[in-house]
Amino acid sequence: MNIRNFYSITWIPLLSYWTIIFSIFYSYGSQDLERIVPLVFYVIVSSLLVIQFQKEITNKKRDMVIKVSMANSLLICFIVSSLSILLYVLLNDGIYISIIFIISPLIINLISSELLFFSNRQLIQENAERSKERNESILIRKRWKEKIREISFYYKDHKDIQHETERIGEIVEFSSFFRKKEASNSLIELEKLKDKDQILLFLRNIR
Repeated sequence: MNIRNFYSITWIPLLSYWTIIFSIFYSYGSQDLERIVPLVFYVIVSSLLVIQFQKEITNKKRDMVIKVSMANSLLICFIVSSLSILLYVLLNDGIYISIIFIISPLIINLISSELLFFSNRQLIQENAERSKERNESILIRKRWKEKIREISFYYKDHKDIQHETERIGEIVEFSSFFRKKEASNSLIELEKLKDKDQILLFLRNIR
């Protein structure tokens, strides 16, 4: 969606709603400055909610689950605040209660936003850790394959070693052992071995 069109979709209805609210308010002949305070609060609160909504929708770095949750939270807060000001102008009463119900959604949204931001940071961190582990696992398996081919080449006349290299070659992609750091440490130990009997014994212990 074009950004300019998106802003029009959000701001034009809000400006229209403001116009309706003020029209109803003044149709009751309310001239007391104190009675206009809830409307001023609503204009500020609704503006902040719409601005935050736009930021969330256009934020490409945010995880989709968090983005949807934030958008829903903002939408609910906006509806509550809008209904509160509508009831106030229709009933023409309850200044302080209406102010509380107009401002409360914004405060609640700030709290929920912090919680969702924290969840988002945790999610990003977990994804980064999983990605790092996956990359390390791929590298470890690649190094094992190279080492197995090397051993198989140098000991091509050794039947038992050939059997073990073939066995390990078949399980290297599927065994959970090769997805752990232990596999990397084992590979370092294997590279230090020179005696074929020690190599054979070491390979037999790899599962």
